[in-house]
Formats: sequence, C-alpha cells, structure tokens
Amino acid sequence: MTEQNHIITETYRLTPTAHLKVAAGAMLPTFGWISSILLSAAIIASIFDIRFVFMALIIFFILIPMMMSYIYFSKLLTVEAQRSLSPKHILIIPGQSITEIPESADESSDPLPAKKRPWTEIADCRKSGNIIVIDFTDRQRLLIPLKVLPGNIPLYKIFPSIPT
Repeated sequence: MTEQNHIITETYRLTPTAHLKVAAGAMLPTFGWISSILLSAAIIASIFDIRFVFMALIIFFILIPMMMSYIYFSKLLTVEAQRSLSPKHILIIPGQSITEIPESADESSDPLPAKKRPWTEIADCRKSGNIIVIDFTDRQRLLIPLKVLPGNIPLYKIFPSIPT
C-alpha cells in the first residue's frame, strides 16, 4: 500500500531462522573456523598420541556447545530479537523516517510501542538473501522480508544504497 511518499508493508512475522542467520551471521563463521581448526588439529595429532582423541572429544562436546550458547545468549535473547520476531508492519517515508509498528501476537498481550527512527540514523542498508537488513547507528537492526514490500516500487527508490 502506498500513499504518495509513504510505503506501508504488509504485516509480517520474521522467522527465528532468518533472524539467526542475520544476527549471528558475523559470529558463526569465526567460531566455525576456530572450532574446525582445533578439532582437525586434535584429530590429526591423535594419529601420534591417543590422548589427542580425548582432546577432540572435549572440543566437540564442551567447547563448541559453549560457543553456541554464547551466541544464543548474546544475540538471540535480546530486546532486539524480541522486536524482530514479533508481528509488525513498517511505515517507510523515504528520506525522512522508518517507523516499526508492532502488533499484538494474541489478544491477551499488549504490543510493544512503535519505534520511529529518522532516516539519518541509518548506517547501512543491504540485501541478505530475501531480507533487507537496515543497520542503525546505535548498532540495532531492522529486518524486512522482500515479500512484504509493495511489488510496484523498485527497491532502489526506497533504499538507494541497495544495488539492484
């Protein structure tokens, strides 16, 4: 739905998987490389000494779950994650502001308050798969699936920094 300069998305709810891919996407490759290098080194070293098999098991059953729990508690149990996963629609006024308007998930709970952000707070805007990721200057993110944007407006007219 559009009215002159206003763009209102459909109501949507982001899936936890999509939020995990974006929120922890910067941390997972780093932890993946660290754990795979340590695990590979321990497995190769176990050819020469059997004690390294136990080291590989410790890495696999203790170190890797600790890294995953760190990602879970630091990225997925935050107010930003709660906001991201709640049903909402977005009001976009290109060049002026972006307003996130949460809706109630059910009748017994109250929705979170609306959050209006001026356009000048946008630090970065990019496309990640089928999601638009808007990074703000206060290190928060807004994730908008492409399917909820009106199809008759080209993406570069809303967000000029996103290549087509």
